[in-house]
Amino acid sequence: MQQQLHSQKVDAIFISFLPHLRYISNFSGSNGIGIIFQNELPIFVTDGRYKEQIKLEIKNWKTIIAERGKNLISALSKNKEIHKCKKIAFDKNTISYSSYLLLKNTFPKIAFVSVEFILEKLISKKDSYEISQIEKAIEITDATFSKIINEIKIGKTENQIAARISYLQKFLGGSCDAFETIVASGKNAVLPHARPTQKKIREKEILILDFGTVVNGYHSDMTRSVAIGKIPHKLKKIYQIVLDAQQKAIENVKSGIAANKLDAIVRNYISKNGYGKFFNHSLGHGVGLQIHEFPILNSQNKFLLEEGNIITIEPGIYFPNLGGVRIEDIVVVEKDGCRVLTKSEKKLFSL
Repeated sequence: MQQQLHSQKVDAIFISFLPHLRYISNFSGSNGIGIIFQNELPIFVTDGRYKEQIKLEIKNWKTIIAERGKNLISALSKNKEIHKCKKIAFDKNTISYSSYLLLKNTFPKIAFVSVEFILEKLISKKDSYEISQIEKAIEITDATFSKIINEIKIGKTENQIAARISYLQKFLGGSCDAFETIVASGKNAVLPHARPTQKKIREKEILILDFGTVVNGYHSDMTRSVAIGKIPHKLKKIYQIVLDAQQKAIENVKSGIAANKLDAIVRNYISKNGYGKFFNHSLGHGVGLQIHEFPILNSQNKFLLEEGNIITIEPGIYFPNLGGVRIEDIVVVEKDGCRVLTKSEKKLFSL
């Protein structure tokens, strides 16, 4: 990060986005800010609730506990290191406008300049510890799928299945759901981000299960689509197209391939099979301390994938008045390919 400050020709960077702050400092609380300098010891500010917690989590930072009722930025006002700075960067994608104004008013002699994707690009390359934590989260998600697949019955509601998934993931060691679990059946499966409802599971429908958990701050994310009884032939055809498209993407993932090229490979395949307009979201995204991280795999992002990137591969087809299919795995990018971390079976289950 300090090397990035040199190249950006700034004296320091202000960080307030909690996932970025956790990555750079190890702080897992809900209220904190950080300043990283080119050469000085970085500064971390929080409130009195975390006085003991930061002793356990933060090393090699100068820590400041803000007075009760005092804004964290205001608590920096008398710091000598900051007043030596002429130019301080901030991430324009994560700072609030009110925080930006408070910085300018608190330090009127300092120029605050916007940057983007400095931390995101650093964070996107996972080290061995980070990969191991994501793998642990994925193991829990895989185990949950193997259990829930035997509990899905006609007549159960989407909400009941979603609640059971949340319970199983926590019972098996996850700290919380990675995001709101998606359980979508029948016509609800046409919605890529459907929320569970009181709709009951019925025969001859497709059921999409999209869920994940968190281990030590790191997320998992998996989607499987299963058949309830004998589903229409068209849905079976769509399932095979999505599965083949996902496999084509996995076969092409490697260090150096552009995110938009990977997206195009899958989108072109689905289009050639007549369902291009029914694939209406990006191919995937990075995963780590956030469920959606850089890089996004879409038609606009020309970022070249690097070793250590952990991404989802999740093509889908959503056909109105019939249902939808999505299949999602997490992979880690390697020099000449990728390693699939998700282990759950991808054959079409018929329950």
